[in-house]
Amino acid sequence: MNFVLSRQDKLPIGRNLDPDIIDGMNVMEVSLNNDCSHARLKICITGDSFQQRQGFSWLSKNNKLLRYRLAQILRHRKNVPTLSFESHNLIQQAEVLMKMNEHLMNRRRRLGLPDEDEPSNDIKESIDEHPKGQFLI
Repeated sequence: MNFVLSRQDKLPIGRNLDPDIIDGMNVMEVSLNNDCSHARLKICITGDSFQQRQGFSWLSKNNKLLRYRLAQILRHRKNVPTLSFESHNLIQQAEVLMKMNEHLMNRRRRLGLPDEDEPSNDIKESIDEHPKGQFLI
């Protein structure tokens, strides 16, 4: 599907849609049902919320054309699945994970716990007991 979206020369982009929005569309995951008659595509569109809405409205308007282009590529197959699109906002998920990690680090500092990156005293002592460069068997 990324190949279909990357060939912009034959897609009806229109006056209101910036070609950079289509360049920013990435298929993150494709889920097919058992008989391959329906495909659910999770798409991440880079840009602000307005650009994401524009991209999804363009996808929904051009769903039949995209399926036709996919059928041209997959002409060896007997049937081509119907397409449905879902938002997969990877950037927001990464921001949430960063905030959670920052919250956990602040909590560990407040409670006086060592950072996870630093080995604890027990591990430091066991490392110092054994000579370096030898394997423990």
